[in-house]
Amino acid sequence: MRNMNFGKNIKRLSDITMLQPFIDQHKCIIIIGLAGAGKTTLTDSLDTSEFNVIHTDKYIELPYKDQLYKLLSDIKMLAKDNAPLIIEGVIGYRLLRKIEQLNISYIRPDLIIICVSDNIPDNPINAGLIKIWNDYLRICKSLPTIIVFER
Repeated sequence: MRNMNFGKNIKRLSDITMLQPFIDQHKCIIIIGLAGAGKTTLTDSLDTSEFNVIHTDKYIELPYKDQLYKLLSDIKMLAKDNAPLIIEGVIGYRLLRKIEQLNISYIRPDLIIICVSDNIPDNPINAGLIKIWNDYLRICKSLPTIIVFER
């Protein structure tokens, strides 16, 4: 994962049984990773029965500018029922940055899981995601817990 700065005070895990207790302790989790890193596979492997789960890949079908605002609208609706939330997918990078830029109060992640893999190709999309992540780290006033999950 060249050029990927994970921030300070991160935890590194590679065993899903070690990850589940962290999941159970948090209310708003965003699972991100470069394309092909295993975000959906990880999410599907977790016990998420107590969570509302949003897979952001379904928003990719929308025009680029609409993706994030539709996602934010859906999150706002789900936030009303006060259930814990897991948001998973590549749009999560843009979501994190937008939360900080607009100081959105109805969603504040308390855990970010970054999926990493040695098998990730270098391509323009992944380079763009790394840039967005670095922007987020630069503007974020208070970083939540970050776990790097290596598969």
